[in-house]
Amino acid sequence: MRKLLIPVLMLSFMAAGTAYCHYSWVDFDNFSPLPGAEVKIFLCNGHYFPKSEIALKDRLITDKKIISCEGNISTFTTVAEKTIRKGSVVFEDAGTHVVTFSLMKPVKKEPLFCAKSIITVGSGVEEDFSYELGQVFEIVPQKAISLLKEGDSLPLKLLYKGKPLKSSLLVTVMLDKPVLLFITKKNFTLGTGSDGKGVLRIKKAGKYLVTAEHKGRGCSLTFYVGQD
Repeated sequence: MRKLLIPVLMLSFMAAGTAYCHYSWVDFDNFSPLPGAEVKIFLCNGHYFPKSEIALKDRLITDKKIISCEGNISTFTTVAEKTIRKGSVVFEDAGTHVVTFSLMKPVKKEPLFCAKSIITVGSGVEEDFSYELGQVFEIVPQKAISLLKEGDSLPLKLLYKGKPLKSSLLVTVMLDKPVLLFITKKNFTLGTGSDGKGVLRIKKAGKYLVTAEHKGRGCSLTFYVGQD
């Protein structure tokens, strides 16, 4: 009995550590707006995507960027409201835009968490657009997000300080249509090889959150795949 007790306790602590891991991410009320439309932006933090549980402190947030399809860079502002930070953005140009922020402790030289989100405005088609931004820790899609549909495969690359990282990615999907009438969310993991590459199967339409951890740092990627 004693021999069994130690492994059981170890598994319990490991499970608890996983359950209490916080992630940060960027969310929108509309991932496919028309040009010129106002979009609500949310900076979220918590365990259970898409619900934010903690309003991030403004002093910890850095690198708030909007990178347009033409490579122009602007910023945005948010305010804390209970368990979330909210703001609004107007995307004037059609095409793909990337929105980012990082979490940085005052005494640290590098961010503890890097968040990235991809939003497609109008029906703009991506041409020679790179999702690699040079963040300390980032998940980089290797295929145009705006062209994804159910049944497609999305190659991803995990980079840590610019170098490929072999690790695991946690994927959470908020489904557009419930499965078996009541299942609205799916969670699963996928691995990356020594080249940092892994393949995400887009089985269902919905909002995707992909996260990774390494050496006490984390990163996230959010995007949306619509129905045909």
